Amino acid sequence: MEKYRQQPLILDQEMDVTAELKQRDPQIIDMSPIRLQGTISLEGQFIFGDFRLTAQMDYPSTRSLQVVHLPLDLSVHETYTTLPEDQWQPEDKERYGLIIPLEDQTLDLQSVVEDNLLLGIPTQVLTPQEQSEGTMPEGQEWSVISEEDYEKQSATNLEAQSELAKLKQLFPDANAKD
Repeated sequence: MEKYRQQPLILDQEMDVTAELKQRDPQIIDMSPIRLQGTISLEGQFIFGDFRLTAQMDYPSTRSLQVVHLPLDLSVHETYTTLPEDQWQPEDKERYGLIIPLEDQTLDLQSVVEDNLLLGIPTQVLTPQEQSEGTMPEGQEWSVISEEDYEKQSATNLEAQSELAKLKQLFPDANAKD
């Protein structure tokens, strides 16, 4: 690794981690090989990884469970060190932000790729049709509505309740029987 203090290690390779990713996230249906491009450089006791990960993942829609072909294009910038945390200087955290300690003095690129791909899966995955139509799932006596529709519905309910209260004031004798 010392030879990379003067000049960074340049990476450009394909990796197939489909089986490992499926084991960590059973919702993953399929995955293309991942293209890993970037550099690893050294400065003092710190290792800097700047990577770009590109792949295609088949993942279920969060609304309908239909298969979505999800393109992933992630930029990863991470700082690693072999130093124990009690030996870090306060300015190290300020300068580098999040620092990831390395176990066994080894940077495992496969783990870096897997972790970042899993973190890169959006919380909402929709088919192109679901995105364009804004359709929501529904069933017998139930339906999912958007936050916007919920707010409109709540405002309408409040308005109806206030109108009902006005009517009750017109008939005070009827209110006493309730």
